[in-house]
Parts: sequence; C-alpha cells; structure tokens
Amino acid sequence: MIVILIAAGFSLMGMYWCIRMIIVAHWRKSSKRGLPKKSNTPIFVLIPVLDEVARITQTTKYFSETFKHLSGLRLIIITTEKEVNIVKNPNTIDVVRELSEKYPILHVHYPKLDGKMAHQLNFAMKQLLKNPFAENALFAVYNADSKPHPKTFDWVLSQQSKKSTQVFQQYGDYRKNVMAFSGFSGFILTAASAWQTRWSIGFEMFNALKQKLFRNKLRAQKGRVLYPLNYCIGHGLFFTKNIFVKLHGFNEYAHNEDAIFGLELSYLAEPIAPIPYFDLSDTPSTVGSLFIQKSNWFFGPLQYV
Repeated sequence: MIVILIAAGFSLMGMYWCIRMIIVAHWRKSSKRGLPKKSNTPIFVLIPVLDEVARITQTTKYFSETFKHLSGLRLIIITTEKEVNIVKNPNTIDVVRELSEKYPILHVHYPKLDGKMAHQLNFAMKQLLKNPFAENALFAVYNADSKPHPKTFDWVLSQQSKKSTQVFQQYGDYRKNVMAFSGFSGFILTAASAWQTRWSIGFEMFNALKQKLFRNKLRAQKGRVLYPLNYCIGHGLFFTKNIFVKLHGFNEYAHNEDAIFGLELSYLAEPIAPIPYFDLSDTPSTVGSLFIQKSNWFFGPLQYV
C-alpha cells in the first residue's frame, strides 16, 4: 500500500511538472510573435571573470560577432586581483588585455584581493554610472561560458521600449557541453544537465510567469502579500540603473548575490520578466565540480530566511 501511494505521489508530481512546462512552452511560442519596434537603448554586458582562460576568448568572440548589428551594445569584462593567486601563464587578466586590443570591449579590473563576484559587479557598475550614457541604459550580467540566443537582445530591446519593465531574466539551457561526456560519470553529468534544464523551465521560468499574472496588483497591499517569490540568476540578468540604485547594488555579504537580488525585487513587488530565448550554458564537466556547484547553490536557500 505504501509503495502504491509513493508511486501515485510521484506520478501526480510528474504530471504537475509536465503541465508547468507545457504552459511555459506555450508562452515562449506566443511571446516571439509580432514584436514591436525595438528601441536604441544602449546595453552594457558585464562578464565578471576569475580563472577563465579556457573560455573567455570564445565567449568574447561570440558576443562580438553575434551581436555586432547592435551599435549600442558594449561588452565589459571584469577581472579581479584575486587572479594573481592562480598560477597560470597567461592568466585571465593577460588574456582579457589581449582581447581588448582585438575586439571592441572594455576591460575593468577590480583592484582588491578580497571580494566575490558581487564586488566585481558593483565596482564596474560604479564606474559605468559615471558615464551619462548609462542614465537610460540597460545592464546585463553573463558568465564566461554564456552563449545567449542570437535574438535575445533584440527581444529585450523590443520589450524595454515599452518602459514598463525594469528587470529581465534569461534562463539557461545547460546542454551545451553534454556531447563531450562518456562513461558512467558522463551518464551522471548528462542527467544533471537534464535535471537543471528541467528546473530552469518548470520552476524558474514558471515562477516568473506567475509574477507576470500579478502585474496589475503590484502596488496593492493584497498583491504584495500574495506576490510570488522568485530569485534571479547571475547569467542572463538585465536591469536598469534605477533598479541597481534602489537595491544599492548586489549584496556583497550573501553567498549567492544573484538569488538575493531577486528576492529583494520580490519584496518590492518588482516583476522579473522572463525572456523566451535561452542562454546555452555548460554543465559541470566532472562529478567533483558538479558536487561543488550544488553545494555552493545550497547556500542561497540557506540564507533565504
């Protein structure tokens, strides 16, 4: 009897997840139709890096070539002095300096040995906000392994022209490197990739759509009480200057600054608009690195309360 109840419970849960993913799939398909004319809003794409010699060159090339039709897009790569603790020749700082001579990118260097990704982002943002062009700009955060869909920025600009949304979130498709896996460990890593992509669609994107339903109740107290919580992800996150200033930047004390960023937005009843195109990202390439990734992600929910 217990086995039957457990099996029934898992079956109902599976059906529920299928319904959520179907809802998201329908929204993604419909949201790509009939886009309004895009704005000419400048976009600053921030990529904080540490020990990314193997990936940053390809990512820089992808952004520079894929989005070269957007005259207002500028790529900013943020290195950190912590790189000196990593014995590599060349290191990421050296590689980014070389890239800045070849591609139209801006290299910003965080000059301290302490700090995390939040410190790099806040440091770069403070430098950018001194520029008058940043007043009405959009800011986007991506990782060194990110590969956003070619239509990503066009879609965001078309929506941002309505001036009603200040935060956009692109979600991940984590199957970018699964073809390189083999053996039993490859099976585990491929399963982890599928699990994370399923979570991205059925939980993260679905929750963003739930917030979308509350758009007309944002400023009402009842709406705030019932407003669905959601978190942000540090790759594919778009925000305005006003949002950055309102939240006083990224939380430098939290373990997962991106998750806290989203929860603070939820507290303010500020919607996180989902983007229907995916960011094609790597999944960890070893079981050990997979364990480290999941253990780091654990601290986000741990600090949630």
